[in-house]
Amino acid sequence: MSNITTNKPATTNINIRIDTNVKQEAETLFEKLGISMSGAINIFFPASNTGTGNSVSNQSQNRRRRIQQLFHAGSCKKYS
Repeated sequence: MSNITTNKPATTNINIRIDTNVKQEAETLFEKLGISMSGAINIFFPASNTGTGNSVSNQSQNRRRRIQQLFHAGSCKKYS
């Protein structure tokens, strides 16, 4: 056997409180996009940092565009 190492980034757990309806709608949306809640958060957090000079991968940019398209198409509710 060979020793194969992968360069996985370190992860951490977070706990948040969120409106039950918002969570259910988000889960439905993300399921349609083929991503988990965790995956969506891992896309959202780096994408929210784009204004600070941090780059976002093309894959994240494409997913973010798709999420924006769904919002504009009225596929899910917007909350203020």
